[in-house]
Amino acid sequence: MIELQNVSSNAKDFEKIKRLYESAFPYKERMPIFDLLKNKNETTFCAVYDNELFCGFFCLLSFHGITHIAYLAVAQSYRDKGYGSTILQSIHEMKSQNRIIADIEMENSRAANHEQRTRRKNFYIRNGYQETNIFYTWQDVQYQILSYGGTVSKSEFLSFWQHFEVKNETCE
Repeated sequence: MIELQNVSSNAKDFEKIKRLYESAFPYKERMPIFDLLKNKNETTFCAVYDNELFCGFFCLLSFHGITHIAYLAVAQSYRDKGYGSTILQSIHEMKSQNRIIADIEMENSRAANHEQRTRRKNFYIRNGYQETNIFYTWQDVQYQILSYGGTVSKSEFLSFWQHFEVKNETCE
């Protein structure tokens, strides 16, 4: 059984969380970690523990009935052991009143991380997410939105990010 703890800059494992964040997400896809700690009304940033051992984290943004999984990472030694699915289940329970979205890098057979992209998409599909027709480009990377608990329209997606003052380069 996992335990969730809110993350703050003085969290007991903040340095581990920061290292995992920096290793799991490319530099150009990361926000400054302290920005993720700012708005507690709309941001949920939790460390995940199994028997008091740090095994991952997630960061959610929520607005108007939509929760976006901004970041979700499982520590290397805990991968492929079901922790990712358990974390998603916890998110689904925590935000059961919301539609939940996740963005994934578009599958591209020429991408250096093609296998990783395919695995990530299959992970979300196995956990009940559905493909949407929302595609966008940010930081020169193409993404697709997956949803859980209901669909999200393109206009809702754009309004969501306008609220957070993040503009996508293009949304098709």
